[in-house]
Amino acid sequence: MPTHSAGRFRRFLLGSVTSKVLHDANCPVLMSVHREQAPSVVPNHISTIVCGVDAEPEFPRLLHWAQDFAKLTGARVKAVHAVPAADPTSDSPGETRICEYVFRLAREAFAKYSVGAGISPDIELAGGQPATVIREAALVEKADLIVIGRGHTESGLGRLRTHAYDIIRHAPCSVVSV
Repeated sequence: MPTHSAGRFRRFLLGSVTSKVLHDANCPVLMSVHREQAPSVVPNHISTIVCGVDAEPEFPRLLHWAQDFAKLTGARVKAVHAVPAADPTSDSPGETRICEYVFRLAREAFAKYSVGAGISPDIELAGGQPATVIREAALVEKADLIVIGRGHTESGLGRLRTHAYDIIRHAPCSVVSV
């Protein structure tokens, strides 16, 4: 489904139909930015997938979906988690300790949910807003596809899910919301 991000105002919105489908669908939804002209280079296959994960009990299901899709396409998966409160580039000792603490909490949460799912993923942690972190990871990895979760915005740790629209709007490639 295309999103509408062409004009100054439109780039802040998803198309109303796309938004409704994304909100209501019980299946994965593929989205890409609507363009007036086709891109000059269209990949004929998917070689790299960036999977934006959050430290919630549902993350193994999302990662399994990305890995299963990667097997079908011969792609590799890079799992990324954004920690909005952390600034790993800070020179402040206090901020550095907070960053280390928040990263440790995220690692512990991922370890807990991974053990329950019988997986041991390698998840890159990065400080910053989810849309920015995932966009930068996709650019660095030269990703052909981004996979994100979606669901209940009222969940306490649902930062990635509440940032789904931002991630989609700023993505340099197509996004599948599972």
